Amino acid sequence: MRVKTIMKALGWAAALTAPALPVAAATTAGISPTWAESHHPFTLALFGESDKCAPVFSHQSSRITGGTLVLSVLEQQRPGVLCTNDTAWAYRTEFDAPALDSGEYPVQVRWAQACEFDATPCPVAYQPQDVGNLRVTDSASLSYSFTPRSVRAGQDFHIRLKGTFNCGDLIKSSTVDTVRPILRLNFVIEPHPEVVCIAPFPGIDFAVPALGAGGWQVYAARSPYCAQGTVCPLALIAPQLAGALEVPPVVEAVVPLRPETRVGPAGIGRLGFRSEWNGALRDAAGKAMRP
Repeated sequence: MRVKTIMKALGWAAALTAPALPVAAATTAGISPTWAESHHPFTLALFGESDKCAPVFSHQSSRITGGTLVLSVLEQQRPGVLCTNDTAWAYRTEFDAPALDSGEYPVQVRWAQACEFDATPCPVAYQPQDVGNLRVTDSASLSYSFTPRSVRAGQDFHIRLKGTFNCGDLIKSSTVDTVRPILRLNFVIEPHPEVVCIAPFPGIDFAVPALGAGGWQVYAARSPYCAQGTVCPLALIAPQLAGALEVPPVVEAVVPLRPETRVGPAGIGRLGFRSEWNGALRDAAGKAMRP
């Protein structure tokens, strides 16, 4: 009986001194986009609600491990913010995802700890959290395409959507929505399949506002056309992936300053040489004119 009591006490002591397993840093998490073009690096957004007050994120990274896209990020509470309630805080952070082959990829996020970036080793690591699935499709399998495929960051531009349109189709509307990292092209077409085509349909042009740098996924969202006086069905046509749009960051060229040069063979770069040179010429001319 005494031995059992001692063992029980030792067990309680071990439980009190053992490090507790860390809980996930965020309460909910999701990804955007969930559909991307293959063989193109892209931007992947992670969003949800956090139990940390005004969270800030750093050390974002991504890698493929065993067919799973694993995101890693350090979440910390923003310093100097006074939290007065226990409500969840909405968050959003981004990752540079690598170019992937076609297929379906489970996506997980690993919530890093600050000790991972210090010399002191971490006692235990967070378990990865499932945040969704990513579908990756080759461009040859997509119903739509567009041009151009690369644009300059910070500048408005036009994009042309191409697909299986008829030359007699009438474009009723064309608008864009930008929710980084997704560029959605919305359009309505009045179909006229009876028209005999003598030239291919050129495509639908969209005016797009300036985008931030990153790998954007472009979606084509066609809404049903309803003739005037008819009842329009509340049918939702799911947006279709059209491909990846590359928006490289703007790199400002640094032009080195050209050093100031001065007249004269031996005095280049010497301050005041121009006046000394001119003075020497005047003295020589004056001596030559003396009798």
